[in-house]
Amino acid sequence: MSFVIEIASSPDRDQLVAEIWWNEQMVAELRRGADSTIYLDMYPAPSQKPWSFKLEEWLRTVEEAKMRLG
Repeated sequence: MSFVIEIASSPDRDQLVAEIWWNEQMVAELRRGADSTIYLDMYPAPSQKPWSFKLEEWLRTVEEAKMRLG
């Protein structure tokens, strides 16, 4: 399975966010701060075990999410 990136509007954020999903679970969210800095918020795995992804695939996904966020 591959990552899915969704651009979304969140009620607790002033700007759009890029959500990163894996197997129907949200893994992370990229957001732009008021100073235009990009932040990455990571979410815990439902199993409470650490997420484990191939590094190159994760880095490509984060970069794509960053580009799509604008």
